[in-house]
Amino acid sequence: MMRRIRPLAVLALAGLLGVGPLAGASHAQAPGAATATVQAGTAVVAGQVIEASSGKPAGGALVTLAIGAPPAVQPTGVVPFPPAQSRRGTAVANADGRFVFRDVPAGTYSLTATLNGHAPGASGRRRPSGPGQPFTVKDGARISDAVVTVWRLGAISGFLRDDHGDPAVGISVWAMRQVMNAGRSELTLTGGGVEATDDRGYYRVPNLQPGNYVVTVRTNPQSAAVATVDTYQAAVTSGSSAAMRSEWMQTGGMFLSTTGLVVDGWQVSVSIGMPQPLPGPNGTVLLHPTVFFPNAPTPAEGTLLTVRPGDDIVGVDLTLPLIAGVRVSGVLMGPEGPAANHGVRLFPVGRDDPVMEIPSAYSMTDPAGRFALLGVTPGRYVVRAYRVVQAVPFMRPAPPAAGGPPISTVERPPAPIGPPPPPMFAEAPVTVGSTHVDDVPLVLQPGARLSGRVAFDGATAPPPAARMQQISIGIRPLTGTVPGADARVGADGRFTTSGYPPGRYSFSPVTPPGPEWTLASVRVGSVDAAGQAFTLGAADVTDVVVTFTDKVTTLSGTVRGTDAGMAPDATVVVFPADMQEWLATGMSPRRVATAATSSDGAYQVRLELPGDYMVVAVPPEVAPDVDREFVARFAASAVRVSIASGETRTQALTVSRPR
Repeated sequence: MMRRIRPLAVLALAGLLGVGPLAGASHAQAPGAATATVQAGTAVVAGQVIEASSGKPAGGALVTLAIGAPPAVQPTGVVPFPPAQSRRGTAVANADGRFVFRDVPAGTYSLTATLNGHAPGASGRRRPSGPGQPFTVKDGARISDAVVTVWRLGAISGFLRDDHGDPAVGISVWAMRQVMNAGRSELTLTGGGVEATDDRGYYRVPNLQPGNYVVTVRTNPQSAAVATVDTYQAAVTSGSSAAMRSEWMQTGGMFLSTTGLVVDGWQVSVSIGMPQPLPGPNGTVLLHPTVFFPNAPTPAEGTLLTVRPGDDIVGVDLTLPLIAGVRVSGVLMGPEGPAANHGVRLFPVGRDDPVMEIPSAYSMTDPAGRFALLGVTPGRYVVRAYRVVQAVPFMRPAPPAAGGPPISTVERPPAPIGPPPPPMFAEAPVTVGSTHVDDVPLVLQPGARLSGRVAFDGATAPPPAARMQQISIGIRPLTGTVPGADARVGADGRFTTSGYPPGRYSFSPVTPPGPEWTLASVRVGSVDAAGQAFTLGAADVTDVVVTFTDKVTTLSGTVRGTDAGMAPDATVVVFPADMQEWLATGMSPRRVATAATSSDGAYQVRLELPGDYMVVAVPPEVAPDVDREFVARFAASAVRVSIASGETRTQALTVSRPR
């Protein structure tokens, strides 16, 4: 049973203490916590940790009492541990799942509970990775009915066989979790996992967060000229490999393997845990391509597996086909001629998949700028290359000591002399059949930049120069990833982004210059890109205007339960009324807002952009991830509202149940 904490309940502890010994004390410190003198109080906070599926006590859980609200859940589903400076104490729940904190000073607190094999719980949390709620402790209070729920993690298992039906041994099987991140669907390993098959071809991926998953076996061949591999190995031995590694960091190059299959002067290899390639006829490579359960070539064609708390999904079997992959080759040209020692990558296109920026194949150019992507299976692709100067550290192999193995050290690229060169990008479409595709032209061109100014609409005085320079502006592609960094606004209110390749983009969350300002619009030509995607071509865009407003647009009201006496616990979700247009224009996260109800059912949602919306109150155990599935479940019970900039609207709601 799941109950919310009643923070002001003052109950005698006599009955509680009679149940058995309670572990923990208010002065207990978590590992790594800062030691500090904490003033003792007169209140007691006690309760029980419960496992959601069975309703049984979760003995052995580590319970933390922290000052303030529980840490917010990250977009990928990670639930961070309360920071050391906020922890008031820790306790280990006894066999009955019970815990107690004594001598607690008056204040606002939250409880968190962690247990191996379980998604962490928090006070007020009603679903895995959902929001928690703080509670108030008064002097002398005796809170004895705190219930913190944890959720048992799930697992996916099955058998992997090769094209002959024999067990595929030592192959990595990936369970990738589907998440909504800033308005787009992505596949991530956060909350997922990867495991290798045993000698029976059996795998089992444990400790899966509740959610939707695709199960895949990946094969991403990596090709480089044999001469390039030999040059790199000689550089590692002599301790002079830093320059090559720095170039790879700037161009998305791979880490060269010391071994691999050699075909026509090119070495092709795969990472550990991937099916190894074999030589084929006429310069082809026999390989087991990437597959998604139940043996589909793309995530969209595969089966999405829903893992609920405690689920142990079995029978997720895959078979690895063996296909002759051909060669896709060409020359990469830069501003000064052939681009040597440069990464080249191959991506599938034309598929309505969640974002998963994993190339189908990699290559490294030789001194003449030539590249060869080996083991490419039939389909439509795009060959891409980029060069973006980065200052991030990288791992550099150090020459081995006498008689010892090579080691790696962390090194930063050398500081550039003068201004860094502009970002460069290259792209070429390729259709692959049963024969080699050679002479693919690939030319690096400078990326297009966005420049303009910020403006302020409202009665508040524009921010001073110091706060103006805190504004950051960046864009992100609708699909995949593009290297680059957000731009900072200057003291004069003007900005210029780094270069980006042509494509469809949306603006990243723009950092406002203070709490009194919110984003009102982003004019890119005739498009207001604050709430929809825009198209970037090859030419710079110089007339961007980013406008902030001090007008506050809010929607508020109360939520009631469907039955008399039902608790008004709910999450209020606001999403665009024209869902088809929103989906078609990039699913901007600025058109979506959520808010949890208070203890009396009140809610208030601050909207970034005015417009026509649908608003619905869903049970707190439902994740408010607005996608096609969410709309299909709740659109019929949502209420339509129209709201103007700076307007405050009131709307009463009733908790909606899923269809």
